Amino acid sequence: MSDLNLVRPLVGTARRIAAIVLLFGANQGWSGGITVDSLEADLNLRLSSELYSKLAPLLKKYRRAKGHKAVSVLFNDNGDFAAGVSAEAPSEVAAALLASQQCNAYRDKFEFPGQCEVMLLNTIVIPLGASLRREIDKAGPSLVWRVEGTQGTVYLAGTLHIMKPTLYPLPDVFDLVFSKATQIALEANVLLSSKPSRVDVIRSLASGEPVAMRSSMHKSLRKALHTYVKQQGGDIDAVYQVKPAFLALQISQLNFAALGFTSAFGIEHHFAQRAVQANKSILELEHFSKSLEVLINVPLAVQNKMLASTLSQRDQAMSNIHKLITLWMSGDVDRLHSLLQDTFAGDVDLELIGQELLDKRNANMLASIESYLAADETTFVMVGAAHLGGENGLLALLAQKGVAVTRLLNNGQDGLPMTALPVNPRVSL
Repeated sequence: MSDLNLVRPLVGTARRIAAIVLLFGANQGWSGGITVDSLEADLNLRLSSELYSKLAPLLKKYRRAKGHKAVSVLFNDNGDFAAGVSAEAPSEVAAALLASQQCNAYRDKFEFPGQCEVMLLNTIVIPLGASLRREIDKAGPSLVWRVEGTQGTVYLAGTLHIMKPTLYPLPDVFDLVFSKATQIALEANVLLSSKPSRVDVIRSLASGEPVAMRSSMHKSLRKALHTYVKQQGGDIDAVYQVKPAFLALQISQLNFAALGFTSAFGIEHHFAQRAVQANKSILELEHFSKSLEVLINVPLAVQNKMLASTLSQRDQAMSNIHKLITLWMSGDVDRLHSLLQDTFAGDVDLELIGQELLDKRNANMLASIESYLAADETTFVMVGAAHLGGENGLLALLAQKGVAVTRLLNNGQDGLPMTALPVNPRVSL
């Protein structure tokens, strides 16, 4: 979905890139109060005096930078430190990419082990992968279940579609399950997303007639959209060439990409690549365009509600992804389900979309899982974590079928078997 008219101008070259820990130009406006002390508090870090002295002048110059800007850093157990800084970038995504490129170049030059990650985007502080991974209880409940059928075994995992490299390695249970599997199954094969025939299908579904798209939007929505596109250096005419729901998806993807979270590092992508290397088959639980069809087939008025909601909640992107990852790390399946449900709550039209995206697709994916259980195979099934919980989630549907379902712990050992439907399928956040 990244082959889009809106995306191209957003990832163009910046007018000016500040190199690694180099001075920014003079006469630049003050933009915030981020200091090393505030970063240590926000990121739950305790830096050495050496790192403190390196970061202090960098942040002093960063505070004075104009436009879209970012800082990407690398910390490792050896005490190595690399940083990249961008300023006056044409968009948030470009700022993050440019800072990461600078950091990666420094890392490669000195052969530091580890991964760079965006720590600051404008005035947003982004939690580091290492601190997020501390949420994992190695002996705690995972989001992986073993399901035993008449012939086959399915390991059903709730995943995150977007991740960043510093969130790896995953809990041990994922590698253990993958090693046992003879094949894997995904909602859609992410490695085929750039296949020309699939791109054509997505483009056809997403394309909208510009006059109709523009006229379907209230002037307040058009104003908010124009403001966003201008801020991100995009082409306003291009945004009316796709349907509002697809545009909402694009904007969400760009929001998360600017924070360092992309599908390229998602769990499905990670294991799909490993499956190819291990010569394991990759199956699809449903047609690759199904989730998009659900959104595209609703009336334009409802799609515009989605777009308006996406634009109004842009500032919450970091808190939302932080909450999502924290819940995933803790294995809280019901709250993950509720987190997605709550994005549609309060509006009847949006709630119906939520039902289509989860409940109806769950019923279809269940049929695929049942076919795997009837075959003499061990299948590692990965679905978005929100598909597991709730009274119409895959776990409840499997329990209704009477199959044996056992939750695994993060260390790969068996937890408790699932013997009943969830008592409280909707949990308030």
